[in-house]
Amino acid sequence: MGYANQTDNGVASEDPMPPDATCLAPTSQVDCDHPTIAETASRLTAGLTDRAAKATALHRYVRDDIRYGWTPAYDREPASRTLRRGLGFSKTKAVLMVALLRASGIPARIAMTDITSDILKGIVSLPFPWIDHALVEVWIGDRWVRTDSYIVDTPLLGAVKARLINDGQEFGYGVHRDGTGDWDGRSDSFVQWVTNGPEDRLSRRAPAPYPDLNTFNTFGTPHHRLGPIGRLAYRAFTARANRKVDALRNETAMALA
Repeated sequence: MGYANQTDNGVASEDPMPPDATCLAPTSQVDCDHPTIAETASRLTAGLTDRAAKATALHRYVRDDIRYGWTPAYDREPASRTLRRGLGFSKTKAVLMVALLRASGIPARIAMTDITSDILKGIVSLPFPWIDHALVEVWIGDRWVRTDSYIVDTPLLGAVKARLINDGQEFGYGVHRDGTGDWDGRSDSFVQWVTNGPEDRLSRRAPAPYPDLNTFNTFGTPHHRLGPIGRLAYRAFTARANRKVDALRNETAMALA
């Protein structure tokens, strides 16, 4: 399974390798055959025939109906559980997005890269420089299209982008200042992974495709595998981070009231 290498301007080059069977198949984590996943995908794409239109409908749902935040299970949850929780971050939202796409008959896969932990400045400070980051690659128009613009819900995105602009910061609060929550289904679109090539200070790895996160964690090179102590620290991080994200989101709601 090949992947599109990032060019110097941050735009994915054409990937000559079309999707294989794994890009439509269910896994224990990408449970696209789960009844709730299948029903949700069918409902969201009802009446749509164009693949890009279906993909963008699913994108809007994952972006806004699944709030940005962290759950205690970290990245081990199946898509159906993320759907039920209504809460997720880059990895778990990517799993859900891929599951909904596959349930709709659209080939999709997860592409793993990394991103600076400074992307979370203003939410939480982490003691390590790099964290793993999940993108989604979707087969549309005979090419792989990349996106992570479904990660941050629209109310939160508006609030934190304004903060970054006012503070003169490039990234933080879970977003890049030049990121977007919009996606047309035909071109690459990012809210976090807005890079200018593999040497960019935001990211240092070219994305590599995997059927799901479990495969990446088993056969890839993740920055962090959580042991018992790490899981305790992660639970504490989850509580702090979600309180901060909720406060930022509520500021926007109050401003619009």
